Amino acid sequence: MSEIKDGTGNGYMAGVNSFNRLDVSASSSPRVYYESRDRGAAFGITTPQLTVTTTGGKILYIKNNSSTQNMAIADVRVEKR
Repeated sequence: MSEIKDGTGNGYMAGVNSFNRLDVSASSSPRVYYESRDRGAAFGITTPQLTVTTTGGKILYIKNNSSTQNMAIADVRVEKR
């Protein structure tokens, strides 16, 4: 196995396998986890079905009031009952 020398001056080495791939171990979480942990800018909404229209329709209204931050909706789940 080859090695890559640390570029920070701390003397660390990283392994490279015979397929020229870095030898790593990693874990991942959904993006919302990192937004929440790192910036405190992630939220989850769970709500029962709301009847708010005169015809009995269901609606959920979400608005981004920020002029400096974008809002991204990562997942929407609708259960029909």
